[in-house]
Amino acid sequence: MEQGKADPFLLAIIQQQEFLGMLGLGKIADPTSGETTKDLDKTRYAIGVLQMLETKTEGHLEEIEQRELQRVLTALRLNFVEEAKSDKQESGPEGE
Repeated sequence: MEQGKADPFLLAIIQQQEFLGMLGLGKIADPTSGETTKDLDKTRYAIGVLQMLETKTEGHLEEIEQRELQRVLTALRLNFVEEAKSDKQESGPEGE
C-alpha cells in the first residue's frame, strides 16, 4: 500500500463496527426486518472490537485511518452513554 493512503479493508472493518454499534443503539433500522430495536450489548461489543483494533494498531495507522477510528469510537461511546442513561431513567429508581 502506498504511504499516506487509507487501507480500504481497514476502513471497511471500522464501518462494519460502526453499523453494528448504531444498530444496537436503535439509531438505524435492521436491514432484514426494517425495525429499530435497542441492544446495547451489540454496541458494547462493537466498541470493544474497535478499542482492541486501536490498541493493536497503535503507531501503525495512516492519519486518515486514525481519524476515522477515533471518529467512530467517539460517536459510539457518546451515544452509548446517552442511551444507557436514557434506559436507566425510563426504568426509574430501583425499588419502585
